[in-house]
Amino acid sequence: MEKERELLECQVKATQSLCCRNLVKAEKDLQQTQSRLRETQNEAAVLLEGKHQEMERLQKESDDCKAQPGHLAAFIRQRTPDAGAAARTEATRRPEKCSQVQVLPLPSNSSQVQVLSLSPLPNSSQVQVLPLPSSLASNLAFSGVSAYEGKVKNRATPVNLPVKLIKSEAILSEGVVLFSIILNKPLKASESTLVDVYRVFTHLLKPFPEEITQSDV
Repeated sequence: MEKERELLECQVKATQSLCCRNLVKAEKDLQQTQSRLRETQNEAAVLLEGKHQEMERLQKESDDCKAQPGHLAAFIRQRTPDAGAAARTEATRRPEKCSQVQVLPLPSNSSQVQVLSLSPLPNSSQVQVLPLPSSLASNLAFSGVSAYEGKVKNRATPVNLPVKLIKSEAILSEGVVLFSIILNKPLKASESTLVDVYRVFTHLLKPFPEEITQSDV
């Protein structure tokens, strides 16, 4: 009877020791998980703040361009250098259709609907080029262009223009996809037109973090 009691006490002590070790390990795991979660939250906050600052800067540049149309060309070259090079290459290869190409950038860093209007288009040809990063081409669900004939200040009924994908290996190698639009008639030296570009993207915005494991919950 005495031996059985001693054996039982040893088993109880061993069980208590094992429970204590498991409890200490669980507390350490919990602390590590909480630490990783705080780091992830801090990183997300920093990234979000950077995105907000970038959006504010782009909005300010866009407002400056609208207020001072003469600065629009510099803004385009700054925001889309690769697209401009690809567009110039395409224009050089097809001089019979387009003697000069103007690149129209369209921001896509927000879930809100955005419309970019550029006025006037100082191009005497009928073909205009709309660049799009190849990384966003697979997310493009709809692309439309509307033009306004007559004087820009007196906006008449918009006219839908055809949008066509430009297939060129030289352009794809630059990481840019180009869409061409054809005006109803070439612009003369004294004429101008207003063009609205509409693009709808799907599955473009991604959550941060993209995946949360069971240990992070």
